[in-house]
Amino acid sequence: MAYWTTSTIRTNVWPVSTTEVTADIMTQIIADSEAELHSYISRCYSVPFAVCPDLVKGLAADIIRYRGQSRLSHKAGNLKESDRDAYDRALDILKAIRDGLQDIPGETRLSTQTDGVCSNTMDYPNIFGVDDELNWGVDDDRLDEIADDRS
Repeated sequence: MAYWTTSTIRTNVWPVSTTEVTADIMTQIIADSEAELHSYISRCYSVPFAVCPDLVKGLAADIIRYRGQSRLSHKAGNLKESDRDAYDRALDILKAIRDGLQDIPGETRLSTQTDGVCSNTMDYPNIFGVDDELNWGVDDDRLDEIADDRS
């Protein structure tokens, strides 16, 4: 489910003519941009959103505009610095959402538990360094037993 259509992108986000960017190319840019957005938040939220939150819609618009400008820039050199800055800010926000530092207003995060088992290792004890270094040696008797078993 696309959060933007080609006509709303051309009207509200990126005013570019159909001769510069055809409808097929615009549809591909939108799909690629939304896939990039989903790659950051799909572990935290159920995507695609049935009703797209304003924050996500705005982030998608920044990514779409940047990807579109990038696609044209190799021909016309028209990538705007403001579009690059908006794209970088969008990625920063998506990373903060992914890392749990920011939430999407009005949306519920997916649980970190699956089938009743916690999927993180935050409170697990460190198993390395538990034994004293003196106990790290090779058991010569055990090596002899292994050698005898192979004979």
